[in-house]
Amino acid sequence: MAKPTYGIGLVAAVVLLVAVAARPVVLVCILVFTLFVESVHIAPGLTADRAAGGLAIVVLAAYLFQHGLRGLRFNWLIGMVLAYGAWSLLSYYWSAYQGAALKVFVSYVLALAYMLAIAVMVRRVGDVQLAFGTMALGAFIFGLVAFVSYKSGTYRAAGLQGDPNFFAVFQTAALPPTLALAANERRPPVRAAYYAVVVVIMLSVVASLSRTGLLAFVGVVIVSLFLPWRFFRTRSRKAAYVVAICLLIPAVAAVGSTSFIKRADSIFHPNSVASDRGSGRTDIWRAALHGYSNHPWLGLGAGNFEKESLSLLETTPGVNTTAFYAQTSKVAHNAYIETLTELGPVGLAIFLAMLFLTGRTIMSAYRRARAAKERAIERYALALLLSFAALLVASTFLSDQLSKITWILIGLALALEVMTRNLAPVAALYHPVVHEAVEDPSDRRRSDEYAALRAERARLARLADELDARQRALAERAADLDAREEALARRAAEREQGHRS
Repeated sequence: MAKPTYGIGLVAAVVLLVAVAARPVVLVCILVFTLFVESVHIAPGLTADRAAGGLAIVVLAAYLFQHGLRGLRFNWLIGMVLAYGAWSLLSYYWSAYQGAALKVFVSYVLALAYMLAIAVMVRRVGDVQLAFGTMALGAFIFGLVAFVSYKSGTYRAAGLQGDPNFFAVFQTAALPPTLALAANERRPPVRAAYYAVVVVIMLSVVASLSRTGLLAFVGVVIVSLFLPWRFFRTRSRKAAYVVAICLLIPAVAAVGSTSFIKRADSIFHPNSVASDRGSGRTDIWRAALHGYSNHPWLGLGAGNFEKESLSLLETTPGVNTTAFYAQTSKVAHNAYIETLTELGPVGLAIFLAMLFLTGRTIMSAYRRARAAKERAIERYALALLLSFAALLVASTFLSDQLSKITWILIGLALALEVMTRNLAPVAALYHPVVHEAVEDPSDRRRSDEYAALRAERARLARLADELDARQRALAERAADLDAREEALARRAAEREQGHRS
């Protein structure tokens, strides 16, 4: 007899397929939501993210057949993404554990499906809003679950993600999009709900007791304090945000209890008992670099460091082999070191180029949106850039090369590039009356309305020019017709005079 959970899963799968068929962008929401439930098994050996990746491959194939790439063009970023996968697959031939290399490549294919689905299907501001809204919703729901679990006695809460560190990083990555949604929202109750999500995110990072998440979160908060006031829509909203953050941080730290304080303090005292060498990260990094020194050209092969980590920990000078972290296989807990160790200098160069090009793509989209006065896209691009920066910081302490959040952000970067590619800069037009009425320096709070009026004024000016050109053409045609009419009248008069004579 089949287990009830399998039947429920089958029904849910059918419902999701119908929803995706009716509106393909729903797939984007599903992919984003799986960030928070990656560890949930919906069948033996099948986790939620793998199921979503398989769904993405099927839906994407059908979508591409029907709609094509929808403006997505091959560029250097896509080239580096494909090169990263190709080099990982190629490492199969020099890997001691070839099964591990194949497993990594399968993970890459699923991550690529996440990226391409988002890059192809997201084309409207509303689509970006749906993706960000799903991220905020997931952060709220599982942030509350994590905090309640933490206050109920769980030492380190992780929601349904499975790993407290990744959970904290995902929560932190959801913070800038939530702020952007709040800034673009005009309804006060909904805007207040978004700010409530920000509070839950802060509490959930505390509940995770993740030093990696804490570092990324603090970095995001500090940068957000220096964002231009346009990101918050008005100066008063930014001022309120700054005051709220200054009040919330000590309050949240107090709620977090002494466990959180000790974990935070260990960041500044890495050799303390609480830190235990960053939970063994420093020793693991030494072991990874030791492994790379034995294979300096090509590396160990994709996924092979974890297989060889125990022997490397035992043979690396200075490593505490009696510590708990030296008793089981480990990943490198550093995306950059692990890439170097497994894929060599070429693999690391490709990986870094991919990250750099992602950041540059987001920045280009932000600049185009800003020049075109597209404030919503401008805020979303800036939020995406901030989330990506937080992820780069977290990658120093996590092996997240194929984490779905990385590839979701790359997909959104490619989507924003397509959305902003044809945006034209809005020229600053000046008219004495309109300038006095609209750009009153005492009413700066309505900056978005100013931008909309300036854009409308530019459109009307273009229409006026077109009408003037048409009017001139009509006048010239009328003059030509008058001349012809006069010529015909003269000829008729001449013929009539000839008949009389």
